[in-house]
Amino acid sequence: MELASLVGKTVQEVRAFPGALAHPAWKDELTTPIVTSAAFIQFNDGLLVRVEPCEVESRTGGYPDLGLSIASVKADAFRLDLGNKKSLFAHPVEAVAPLLPFRILSAEESDPMVDRGAVEFRLGGGNNDLLIIRHIMPPMTLGIEVRLGAHAPNKSFERTREG
Repeated sequence: MELASLVGKTVQEVRAFPGALAHPAWKDELTTPIVTSAAFIQFNDGLLVRVEPCEVESRTGGYPDLGLSIASVKADAFRLDLGNKKSLFAHPVEAVAPLLPFRILSAEESDPMVDRGAVEFRLGGGNNDLLIIRHIMPPMTLGIEVRLGAHAPNKSFERTREG
């Protein structure tokens, strides 16, 4: 699935597996507030997409580069079998709620780690809102960040009449 195919679609919900933490030794300026192993984006047309950290073929021929995979999945992907009759379930990401419903106006891949591959998806909406999904450290960890854009300034305290 191509990231660009999400432009024009409306996000209804974002879910992720709970419980992941970034160890202090791995934290840097690219560590996001939400840490998980996979994210699920549910669209209002019924499409469900899973985004996961992955390795991709190295562009230089050395060790694999970091990357992100994106694929259409079914709702049973919300359940992760841990063995011993235990499962982990993806839950709605509350931090995304202020964006919803979120119409995607732009979808870009970027490399904020420099020379590591396309490790970040930036989904842009109205008011310059951003939903950022990034492969963070340690490898094979997914981060989610929500950036609420600039809204109209509050002018409620300005004078409305002359005099």
